[in-house]
Amino acid sequence: MTEVSNAYLSQLENGKTEQPSPRVLHKLAEYYGIPYNRLMEVAGYLQPSENARANKVGSLQAALMSDDLTDEEEKTVAHFIEFLRTQRATGGS
Repeated sequence: MTEVSNAYLSQLENGKTEQPSPRVLHKLAEYYGIPYNRLMEVAGYLQPSENARANKVGSLQAALMSDDLTDEEEKTVAHFIEFLRTQRATGGS
């Protein structure tokens, strides 16, 4: 769907290709629903703005934002995150 070869995508996923072209990033941003500027920053083409640094999105957060989760799935993820935070606050006990 992105018109990017599976072989190239595999290289990106495995870290064998480190800086995809802006054209490839644009296609991936559109497909996954991730802001293009964010991908350009991660790839090193743009410097993050102060606002972007304050609102840093990690890879897991980006993945969750890009997926169409059902309401039930969103609730489950929210409960799991709360569980993890509780574990961290109590030292995992």
